[in-house]
Amino acid sequence: LQNRWPGLKVIMPFELNQDYDYSDPAIQAMFRDQVTAWVLRYRDNPAVLMWGPGNEVMHRLIFPTVVQGKRDPAREKRADDFAAFYVQLVDMIHQLDPNHPVVYRDAEDLYFDRLRQALTRDGARRPWFVYGTNVYTQKLAAVIDRWPSQGVDAPLLVSEFSPGGVGTVDRPAMFSWYWSCIRAQPKRVLGGVVYTWTTKGPEDLDRVFGLTDEAGKPVDGSIDALRQLFQGERIGRRRAE
Repeated sequence: LQNRWPGLKVIMPFELNQDYDYSDPAIQAMFRDQVTAWVLRYRDNPAVLMWGPGNEVMHRLIFPTVVQGKRDPAREKRADDFAAFYVQLVDMIHQLDPNHPVVYRDAEDLYFDRLRQALTRDGARRPWFVYGTNVYTQKLAAVIDRWPSQGVDAPLLVSEFSPGGVGTVDRPAMFSWYWSCIRAQPKRVLGGVVYTWTTKGPEDLDRVFGLTDEAGKPVDGSIDALRQLFQGERIGRRRAE
């Protein structure tokens, strides 16, 4: 990556599927081995920005209970088991590579309470831990505003964002609103990652949120809007220097 696009950085993904029993010692051992090999393979690569094991795992475990409108103790236990093991896993990643942060990404901050309990149980500080929030509505402002009261001394990353529920005509302007929310609190929020590049991606939502078609042609004015936002910020920093 660095040879083709110098300066490009990557949040390294690792799939943690919601179908596993994370209280099972054999499953835990399997993931420890796999994640150890993954970190050791890439930790010295200059393109690595941070480690990103798991994405919306808690959401996939708990969300069906939200749809049903009632609690499901079995699902909730599985979510608690995942959170407990996840903290062990990220601690291991940090021991293997103390030079890159670790980010957990989930839907907004809907399930953060469970993760917070697991993170704070041992009283250890984890300044290298980042929480990633995936937000597609104007709830983004509220997520950012309440982050300092969430009980964990960790920065926030808007790990996925794109205007949901708007047409292609309104989407470019809405990106400006999202970016202004993200950049309004630079000491609280590290930045944001736009979702997603192409309508031909592997997920159904890519058809809705993709910025280009399969040939790389922009589907609306969103890429131009983002280019102006990002370039304008870069120019502002240069002037400040």
